[in-house]
Amino acid sequence: MLGHTEAFKRLKTEQQKILDFTVLTCYAIPTLKKAIKGYRQQVKNYETFVKPDYFVETFNADKIEALAQDYKGNLGKYTLLSSFSFFESYVKDVVEELIRFHGGQETFITTLHNRHRIFLTSQEQAILDIKKKLQEPIKKKNRQRYRKYIDEIERQPKYRHPSELLATFGLKSFIEIVTGNAFRSALIPDLLEFAFGMDLSEKVNKHADLVDYNLRQTFDTMRNIRNSIGHGNANDVGFEKVMDLIRFLRHLAVKTEDHLLNHFFILERDQ
Repeated sequence: MLGHTEAFKRLKTEQQKILDFTVLTCYAIPTLKKAIKGYRQQVKNYETFVKPDYFVETFNADKIEALAQDYKGNLGKYTLLSSFSFFESYVKDVVEELIRFHGGQETFITTLHNRHRIFLTSQEQAILDIKKKLQEPIKKKNRQRYRKYIDEIERQPKYRHPSELLATFGLKSFIEIVTGNAFRSALIPDLLEFAFGMDLSEKVNKHADLVDYNLRQTFDTMRNIRNSIGHGNANDVGFEKVMDLIRFLRHLAVKTEDHLLNHFFILERDQ
């Protein structure tokens, strides 16, 4: 039994790294501020500063203190950017892993296509008889009769509705979009809800600005913030709000992973 996808393992590792770095920074900056205060007051053991890694030592207490003032705002923005990018990559990676699980693009599509061809060419007489009752434009007066025959035909194990027979083309288009250059993060909610059948109506946020948003609305809100930051137009998002959005992403990732493992990482072929 598959415990977790490789895509999820990578996501979990990178999410933890960015959170660890965030925690480290939240310790480091207050310590730096304390060191600057001790330096200015000539407190013992604060006479000199540790030399910085990678940069030429040109210590300027005023400049460094100014840089440290708004660290929470900047740290929140960059944490959000990184976390969103990691999740975006996870979705693309897990779909590609799913395709490989099912034998690759050609095999995955051919398996479904051949199954549908069998359904279309080997329908029993009972199915053909019921289909005749349903091959007309809808007439309101016949609604009860339609329901009767729809229920009957759905009990036939070798019948597939017309919408289900379109699944081969849907799978082909789905693969082309997610694995190609047309894939964008804006597609992720539709991908999760309509391609994978996930319920995105759940509300898990705690921050006052987000508490009324379901999973889809929260994702769209986070994506809009990410885009604003990327274009240099975002105001201070607020560190607490960013942390709530990070928790949301972790929840959505676990929900997605569990859903895909339970319903999609299931073998359809024996070779």
